[in-house]
Amino acid sequence: MLLAILLAGVTWEYLHALGGSSCGLPAADHAQSCYPWGAEGPAADRWEYASKETYLRSTLVMMWVFAAALVAPLITPGMWSGLGAVLVVLVLGLYRAEWLASLF
Repeated sequence: MLLAILLAGVTWEYLHALGGSSCGLPAADHAQSCYPWGAEGPAADRWEYASKETYLRSTLVMMWVFAAALVAPLITPGMWSGLGAVLVVLVLGLYRAEWLASLF
């Protein structure tokens, strides 16, 4: 259930970010769709916020990781192996998110 909520939230964030603009732009609507993309602001040291394209890619990778974690228990033979598969998918997917986002 928690993974489904996370997947829904990340999907909403992806769709919202598609129309978003950088907070550094003078015409940016800071109240609704402003994102700290670029080399300034509180997220300047995070790789996900390097650019809009990188942010959208990283959000897409998170969507894939959560979706794979939701499906993992359905393709494993037992309850404990399903739980293990969920944990492996989440840890490896989120740990290697930067590398996965660089693939496309």
